[in-house]
Amino acid sequence: QQQNKQHKMSLSHSFAGVLGGVAGVVVSHPFDLIKVRMQTAGDINNKGGGGISKNSVTMMINSVVKEGPLVLFRGITFPLLGYVPMNLVLF
Repeated sequence: QQQNKQHKMSLSHSFAGVLGGVAGVVVSHPFDLIKVRMQTAGDINNKGGGGISKNSVTMMINSVVKEGPLVLFRGITFPLLGYVPMNLVLF
């Protein structure tokens, strides 16, 4: 019975770690995406997305207007594949 209780606690901690990893990536990824777009905004043919902006808010608004709100989560797969297992182990 004690071993079963420890197993349930282990599973709940693992689930919390996964959930924490997903939440962290979902919250931080849009900001990272906008940062990268601002860094690359002056590239050839202006493919940085959103055009050259004076600040991150303008860059985010321009990107969402031109490409839709899901643009903020483009490329989220690889951060999820990295941070979620890391949080699972560390939590």
